[in-house]
Amino acid sequence: MNEIWKTITQFPDYEINDCGKVRRRTASRTGMPIGKEIKAHTSCGYSHIRLFRNNRAYNCLVHRLVADSFIGVIPHGHEVDHIDFNRTNNSVSNLRYVTRMENAHHSMNCGRLYQGEDHHSARLCIKDVKIIRILLQEKYPILRIAKFFGVARGAIQFIAKGKSWKSVKN
Repeated sequence: MNEIWKTITQFPDYEINDCGKVRRRTASRTGMPIGKEIKAHTSCGYSHIRLFRNNRAYNCLVHRLVADSFIGVIPHGHEVDHIDFNRTNNSVSNLRYVTRMENAHHSMNCGRLYQGEDHHSARLCIKDVKIIRILLQEKYPILRIAKFFGVARGAIQFIAKGKSWKSVKN
């Protein structure tokens, strides 16, 4: 399979291919040869690469460089989605622009977004939320409820306003 290489718009001394490999296209001051592939590093599951422009280093996400070079400039309010959820698969065929809401829906529909008591940082369970709602209806003070359940006052306020735990019905 032939790789397609394009110049990175923001970094004209570098090229990127449709699979996310980056290489130098001009001679560098440090003597890096033209065409040498630059190794990406992984952090938080994403591939990062350090590129230089005007003697300044920039850490760049490889998937954003691929999307910008092959799909086009990212529209305002959009982010790059890895369709297969593999953050190191930076092939252009695995990337697309979506809104944050579309990305969350995609994750939820594929069983990848955990909410409620299934979320890794949840401090409450469904039973607790039902009790909290009853206490709120009975006009118990929010701060007292929060202390009893060991959560922040804001967590109780979000439940009271219907901004969190929306899926729990009384």
